[in-house]
Amino acid sequence: LLIRSEVGASERQIRHCFSYARNNQPCMILVDPIEAVFGGGEENGLMTQFGIEMDEVKEKGWEVVVVGAGRERGEMGRRWEVVLEMGEMNKEEREEIWKEVIRDVEKEEGLERMEGMEGMEGMVGGEMEGVMRRAGIEAVKRKGKKVERRDVEKVLEEIRREKLEVLF
Repeated sequence: LLIRSEVGASERQIRHCFSYARNNQPCMILVDPIEAVFGGGEENGLMTQFGIEMDEVKEKGWEVVVVGAGRERGEMGRRWEVVLEMGEMNKEEREEIWKEVIRDVEKEEGLERMEGMEGMEGMVGGEMEGVMRRAGIEAVKRKGKKVERRDVEKVLEEIRREKLEVLF
């Protein structure tokens, strides 16, 4: 886990991660989601340290491949040698991922169908997992034994409100 709450701890984790990779070449570092490091948009200590480490990999010719998986290139796009952009999932692909996310969840019948769940469009698997986690919390709050559609819909409404708050 790269992200830590103590001041400077995340930067130490990044240094440790690259040190481990350097000592275990050839090696791959996967940062998923990359927005955890570069999602804020403004330069921060995490971005700076990550950039320093990536530059060192390049300068010294280490056999370390750094892969960032995410939705956007972000501020660090210039540091990536190769950028693969993938289109948004279609409805069927999104539904298959949703079924996988909820497979082992105690749920009401029919929750596998996404019809009427506004806000799922454009989501990737990790975001869907987050929705389901939060829906599970909603089910516990109402003392339910299963996650119901209303729990998921409440979470999706909260996410819509959160996005609007960011815009304004």
